[in-house]
Amino acid sequence: MKKEKWALGLSIVAIILSIIALSISFIRCESITVDFISLLISVATLAITVYVGIQIYQSFTLKKDIDKMQTEHSERLKEETRKIVEDKILDYDHTVSASISQVYAISTFLNRNDFKGALHWLIISLEEINKASDKTPLNGIISYIKYIKDENTRNSLYITLTNEEKQQYISEISKAQHGNSVELIEFIASLEVVSE
Repeated sequence: MKKEKWALGLSIVAIILSIIALSISFIRCESITVDFISLLISVATLAITVYVGIQIYQSFTLKKDIDKMQTEHSERLKEETRKIVEDKILDYDHTVSASISQVYAISTFLNRNDFKGALHWLIISLEEINKASDKTPLNGIISYIKYIKDENTRNSLYITLTNEEKQQYISEISKAQHGNSVELIEFIASLEVVSE
């Protein structure tokens, strides 16, 4: 800012000196004879001085504009980076939640042969993994749901669902788009519906 004021002041001084030089050349006490070449040189000098002053002013204005654009770009980049980091954290949260729900389903319900509870928590796990981009736990979740289906076929388990649960389970399995989805949807569709 200090350099800008100094350059602007110097330009103004140069313009004033040019005007004074023109005035002195016209105010001389000797007879005034306007010679075309001296007039032309004076006008050209004034024009060049004004042009240089304008260029100096524009260079400082350009610097301000560049600084402003750089600040805006930096802020936009920070915002985009923050959004990407938040999305990655949220995605990671979904993957971890899916894994925890899967472990909970296995350790708490499957170990006690509570297939309905296990199925419920596996579907919650599937719902979380459907929201995540990292689908690593998907095969494990699907294999445990398939295990419940196979146990149901072998042992004629009595698993009942409400209509709402059935629709949610079918929806989450179809969103997973796994190779066994059709088979598992048929299994869920075959389960008996009880009133809520």
